[in-house]
Amino acid sequence: MLARIIHETGKEQTIKEHSENTAKICADKLKHIGLEKTAYLTGMLHDAGKCCCEFQRYLEENNRSKRGSVIHSAAAAVYLYDKYYERNKLLTQLMADAIIRHHGRLFDCINLDAENIFYNTLMNHKNKGYSGIMDEFFQEVISEDTIELLFCEAEREIAECTDGLNEFGLGMLQKELYSALIDADRYDAYCLEAEIEPELLRIPDWSQAKENMEKRRNEFTRDTEINKVRCIISDKCYEAAEIKKGIYRLAVPTGAGKTLSSLRFALNFADKYNKKHIFYVIPYTTIIDQTAEEVRSICGDDMVLEHHSNVIIEDDSDEYLKYQKLTERWTAPVILTTVVQFMNSLYAGKPACARRMNELCNSVIVIDEVQAIPMRLIGLFNEAINFLTEQCDTSVVLCTATQPSLDKLKEHSLHIGEDADIVEHDEELFNVFKRTEIVNKFTNDGMEIEEIADFAMDILSNENSLLIVTNTTKEAKDIYEAIDCDCEKRYLTTKKCKAHRSKEIEKIKERTAYLSKNEIAPHEKLIVVSTQLVEAGVDFSFGSVIRAVAGIDNIIQAAGRCNRNGEFSDVKSVYVVNIKNERLTMLRDIDNAKKAAKAVFVRLKNKPIDDQAVKLYYKAYIRDNERDCKYPLKSRNNEYLMDLLSDNYHYKSQCDDKKNLPILCQAFETAGRAFRAIDNSSISVIVPYEKGKEYIDILNGNADIKVKKKIIAKCNAYTVNLYDWELTELEKKGAIIPIESVGAYALAEEFYGEDIGLRTEAQWDLCNM
Repeated sequence: MLARIIHETGKEQTIKEHSENTAKICADKLKHIGLEKTAYLTGMLHDAGKCCCEFQRYLEENNRSKRGSVIHSAAAAVYLYDKYYERNKLLTQLMADAIIRHHGRLFDCINLDAENIFYNTLMNHKNKGYSGIMDEFFQEVISEDTIELLFCEAEREIAECTDGLNEFGLGMLQKELYSALIDADRYDAYCLEAEIEPELLRIPDWSQAKENMEKRRNEFTRDTEINKVRCIISDKCYEAAEIKKGIYRLAVPTGAGKTLSSLRFALNFADKYNKKHIFYVIPYTTIIDQTAEEVRSICGDDMVLEHHSNVIIEDDSDEYLKYQKLTERWTAPVILTTVVQFMNSLYAGKPACARRMNELCNSVIVIDEVQAIPMRLIGLFNEAINFLTEQCDTSVVLCTATQPSLDKLKEHSLHIGEDADIVEHDEELFNVFKRTEIVNKFTNDGMEIEEIADFAMDILSNENSLLIVTNTTKEAKDIYEAIDCDCEKRYLTTKKCKAHRSKEIEKIKERTAYLSKNEIAPHEKLIVVSTQLVEAGVDFSFGSVIRAVAGIDNIIQAAGRCNRNGEFSDVKSVYVVNIKNERLTMLRDIDNAKKAAKAVFVRLKNKPIDDQAVKLYYKAYIRDNERDCKYPLKSRNNEYLMDLLSDNYHYKSQCDDKKNLPILCQAFETAGRAFRAIDNSSISVIVPYEKGKEYIDILNGNADIKVKKKIIAKCNAYTVNLYDWELTELEKKGAIIPIESVGAYALAEEFYGEDIGLRTEAQWDLCNM
């Protein structure tokens, strides 16, 4: 009996061949978490339902309109339930859930209508009959006696693997098995179509990358005190990799070289403990390019995959097909990705995202700028890291200049050991990075926009360059327009597309580097006004900074853009100001962080912001907002996504079918559909900046739909995101051009400018009127 036919080539694959291939791949993926036999048996059984005449006729007919009409994923699940559920409920449910949903999302075991979906689904399929199908399967593929032996081995595995796991951890285990199965199933199908033999993923040879890293380390100069300390930090990272543990913290000041130091740790650790992958997880796409450049220079292009929205490849090229396969499976040795993609692989629920989750096992994961994890994701983040480090043979490095107190939550805290710090906080050692002082200038009343503009000009009379960072686009734009000066003035905001911002940032880097080394005339000075997009990892350095009061982590990150490499001989000032009538009602996290920071400033009075101040800040921030860490569900008051993925007690307790309640009661599908790594209901609009203008013309013209779809794929760098109300307001002004053929929106040319990007009012070129 056949599992599939490639009608274009006549290539056929039997159910036995596909089952054995899937089982081997699936087992290989989960052997590092102790579920090798469980995964193998799940892979063997997943397509048992294809052993029926109805499915065989469906294959022969090759009628695309009937695709999915023959349900083949239920037979083995019902068989497992009937034969093994009373004997081992947990193991049976783990396998049955993965099998019955391997072509879709994991379903809710108990849904939000308090219905027992697990039991009801199995009973519905049982009534359709399956015994004849399974008899055929036992003859064609694997004997029932062999299944019994494998189940016994799986029972031993599951008892050991689940010892001490809470409901959330059991749910993560379910998702791991599901992830491994759908990837193994799809990969074997791809191999048949591509006419290649499926391969098991091997441990990479880390030796060359490690050698390159050591060469780079030996080239580090010790010509300044800063460079000497960078070498010390790098060496401590190398030494820390000798001792295996789950969670490490790398808390060093901004400018201490943590990218290369953490890479040195990761390479040494991966080589020593035979790890499959090194992941770099980064919160902002604005800094991923420069991190990728550093990592590629050490590891080489062939070892590194970048998976984020900034990657643009022609969709009909061989390179694109290769990239697509790599991003579907995360099989490259080194993967640079975003917090969005990382969290989606764990929680989004879509099969394309969940398929990647299993590759996080047996890896080293470096989380850069960990303080940027949004408040509502902290509980989910902590539990994922706990699961990966305690169950999946993975080690995690949390990198930042301001370590958040993730281990201080009452519920869902991070399990960090006492000796987790790679570099102990050493005031004397870190003093060399003290290139700035934070000056508290905020008052209860706050400063008017015009006052801040005047204050900026006073600072610029003594400095060559100044950066102003605000919490909102509105305040940034208002300050930018209020500054009246003869010098160079630039504005950075997400209301400029990525291509525009990247170009601006490169110009600013070049300009600040020049200004720090040369005597200049007043009109050559530089002032930049920006939202917080510049705060993490953007390597430019100003003579002074003004920061609107926000979280202390934001303030310290902003300070990292001032005198970054000690270019200036004296300590430079970072001024914290309070903007009068600042409205943060739509930015809850920033508002809460601002309140916690103000409380610390009041307590410290005029004392400097040091490591103790950061701890006080995070203690207040997390204490006052702990419920938000569980991911509140917007549509349901006082309900949390975290609870849906734990015991789901609220809906489990309301379920009428108490007799048949499953062991796992999570609402997987509901949680997956509700999850958003970015709390953003915005709409992308293509803007007429450089190539964006050309793309809009093509999309708005008479080009073939296939051409238009290729163009849409290239537009990512030429879009800005608008909230619904912003889109509505611009539509009223005739600023939005609907492109119905591809379901996109474009911005009219007169509403986008080189200086501020998207405009809310049209600016006409008088010469052409």
